[in-house]
Amino acid sequence: MELKKLSKEKLNTILLDPVLFSTHVLNLPCVSETEEKIMRSKARRICIAAGRRWGKTTMLSIFSVWFALTQIKEKESIIIFTPSWEQCEIIMDSIRDIISCINPFIKKSIRIQSKKYEIKINGRVIITKSATRTSRSIRGHGAKIKLLIRDEDAFIPDIMMKAIRPIRLSNSAKEIVASSTAGHNHFYKDWHSKVYESYRVTTYDNKLLDKKEIDEEKELLTKSEFDQEYMAEFMDDRFAVFPQNIIDEATEFGKKFTDYPSDEIEYVMGVDLGRRRDATVVVVGHAELNHIHIDLVKEIVYLQDGRFWSNALREIEDIAKKFHVTKIHIDQTGIGDKPTEDLRNSIADHNLLTEVKGVDFTTRIKNSKTGLINSLLLKFERKEIHFPFCEKLIRQLKNIRFEAQNPSAANSTYGRFTHVGHDDFVIALTLCVNALPQTAELFYAVSSASPQVEQFNQMQSSNPFESPQLIITNQSQQ
Repeated sequence: MELKKLSKEKLNTILLDPVLFSTHVLNLPCVSETEEKIMRSKARRICIAAGRRWGKTTMLSIFSVWFALTQIKEKESIIIFTPSWEQCEIIMDSIRDIISCINPFIKKSIRIQSKKYEIKINGRVIITKSATRTSRSIRGHGAKIKLLIRDEDAFIPDIMMKAIRPIRLSNSAKEIVASSTAGHNHFYKDWHSKVYESYRVTTYDNKLLDKKEIDEEKELLTKSEFDQEYMAEFMDDRFAVFPQNIIDEATEFGKKFTDYPSDEIEYVMGVDLGRRRDATVVVVGHAELNHIHIDLVKEIVYLQDGRFWSNALREIEDIAKKFHVTKIHIDQTGIGDKPTEDLRNSIADHNLLTEVKGVDFTTRIKNSKTGLINSLLLKFERKEIHFPFCEKLIRQLKNIRFEAQNPSAANSTYGRFTHVGHDDFVIALTLCVNALPQTAELFYAVSSASPQVEQFNQMQSSNPFESPQLIITNQSQQ
């Protein structure tokens, strides 16, 4: 359709309808009828629980551009909150991509001014902010807000909502909240609240995706993991080993991972080597007194080119060189020590002073996963560990559960703990922490039980209908 040939009335009809704007002005079809319904909704408050790859960020970007062009006046604004500055950059890049799709006939009458976290469209401001604990990050905007968006809202700390919600009320702004699911926090409560018009959209709802690819993912994942990631189901986090509050306290939402390591810091590395369908995860960190800082979390995806280990090992070595890593701990369970030996030899060939240690959880230190997870939990509870926002790491931490009496055969188990789906980010983190100087391999014992364990046992003794049991191993008895 040639927009320049349309009558003024017809053109206005297209511009004032967000769905027609997307299809005719941007040439971007909606992914589902539900997306059309959401974009055309007159509700003041909308909450969307979305499966992975449904197109949540693209929809929010389209709606933001349409709203700025047609629904607000000059010097009025749209504000988008995300859990981290990296997520701010993601949605701003998406908005810039949407702007580039605008039909040239319309675009010639649009003035665009773009900064890293701010875009002006004909004087209307779209601004993104990371929902950090510093109030300046939340407040300090001058323009009157007419649309408030919270993207990946389930990962914004509950405590930050005390600062965000008044913005909506003071400006009488329309509000759109969207996220993948992550336990029972404020997003879960908002989705179930009558205040919001709520939608649940699954990955299958995206008609532009190949359903066979989604079915293949379903075969590779546990039911719980698939339901949460792709079906946007809320998982009960009553038995979560790492509660939301201690994850929020450990997460430095206003920081980014390190690009330029310091020569004065002693870095260590933890590595979880992936299998043929998994990625390899690398975590680099350092200690300052009794505080542990995570400087890098890197996911290395295997290329299906036949060189199964070499690509990952080369990247691990490059990271070790960049950070001058002094020690590497690698999970070699089920893989054997060949990759560990290859990395050790390659590092020696390059004259790097890096100690490489392979960790086999099934033989020499049989119960180390139990010990390492419990040790990590204690560090979280003591507020000794700190890391920038990393969605996959946080999601996997939340998916570790106290083990029930009859755990699903599809779930891997640590003895005391069970995890839903992948745990590669968590294991890489525990190995990194364990590799730090003066950090011993902690085997689990009754005397070192976390308060979380005691709280869990008390909760179970008072519930006659559910009786999950912890399998506690006292090393002194073995």
